Amino acid sequence: TESDNAMRLAAWLEAHPKVTRVTYPGLDSHPQKALADRQMALPGGMIAFQVADPEVMSQQLADRLRIIHYAFSLGHQRSICVLIPTAEIQASTFRMEGEALVRYRDWAGDGLFRLSVGLEDPDDLIEDLAQALA
Repeated sequence: TESDNAMRLAAWLEAHPKVTRVTYPGLDSHPQKALADRQMALPGGMIAFQVADPEVMSQQLADRLRIIHYAFSLGHQRSICVLIPTAEIQASTFRMEGEALVRYRDWAGDGLFRLSVGLEDPDDLIEDLAQALA
């Protein structure tokens, strides 16, 4: 399932040296894992992850990913990854100010990648991410 695939990818990403944070409710490191376990039968197929220089990595992933599609989209059976820059999400959607904006920036930095995990073989997805993040 997408949840099984996402769990494998989230754990792999969490151990990757270029990844600074992974947010996935199935991981023990998620700050609200206990709540997610109570409320959800499965943690789902959506992962957020961060790297030190998201703009540079965004171009690198767009150029190198071969199985995972680099695109703004959801709802496919295939895996899709895209950078959501903090400045853009603030201008278009969240429009936070003051302390709320500071807290979001502390959490998201300059942006985070949204990885919607599909039905491909998780080993293939990991291999694709490994070569793209290198």
